[in-house]
Amino acid sequence: MKRILVVDKSQPVRETIALVLGRDFTVFHRSPRADCQLLTPEEEKIDLLIFGAPPGLGSRSPALQGIAFQAPCPVLFLVDSRLPAEGEGTAGKCDWLAKPFNSYQLKEKVA
Repeated sequence: MKRILVVDKSQPVRETIALVLGRDFTVFHRSPRADCQLLTPEEEKIDLLIFGAPPGLGSRSPALQGIAFQAPCPVLFLVDSRLPAEGEGTAGKCDWLAKPFNSYQLKEKVA
């Protein structure tokens, strides 16, 4: 079964994503790390990273592009709906989903 890691500061968002995707995937979730380390060695074995972008960061943010570059797998960024999410990510390695989202949108992006 594919493994997904959800990193978001909001516990309800993390738990909702785990409930929506938990039937089809193994879902782990946690809040962002304070030490700026993106993933632990154990977490690097995931197939998809869903990362909640801090408020104010748009899809073209250098910080988000850096996360996509560092991640060993594709990344789905959860971005503020008030900011535009433009185009594809780093060589097709990342995509964006605006918050708030519905479960159908989430499942479509993950698929």
